Amino acid sequence: MNIALDATYAAYPEPTGTGIYSQRLISALAANPAFHPAGGNPEYRLVLCFRLGPYLRWARKRKWPPGCSISPLLDFWPAAPRASLFHGLNQRLPESACPVRVVTIHDLFPLTSPDYSTVEFQRRFTELLRRAIARADRIITGSDATRQQLLRHTDA
Repeated sequence: MNIALDATYAAYPEPTGTGIYSQRLISALAANPAFHPAGGNPEYRLVLCFRLGPYLRWARKRKWPPGCSISPLLDFWPAAPRASLFHGLNQRLPESACPVRVVTIHDLFPLTSPDYSTVEFQRRFTELLRRAIARADRIITGSDATRQQLLRHTDA
């Protein structure tokens, strides 16, 4: 089974909170024995996907945990290699179909604190968020406060 993650923010040379979260999740998953069984035939394969710019600049040059493969994240991905589960680690999910889609939403500051972002950013963020929620089979939030905001500000 291929498990694909949008690991874009983990590739940045100076990661912020989302990048650190992504790096730690990748490390924890890669250390799981299901990805490295004693018999040598893994039950799961971890595919780290990156938006094209970060893929070309940093991800393909960086050393990732053993057993992880990397791939650019394009609109038609994950058609090949076929993923059974795709996890968008920062409020985004690809357009393409995947049997199970999970999205992590860290915060909703563009919706809840308009003084900290431009109107254009708020519009783009809201659209990305709504599309991700519509496509997601499961939604993970970083806190109960974010979950409550999500319920108040969206149709989730």
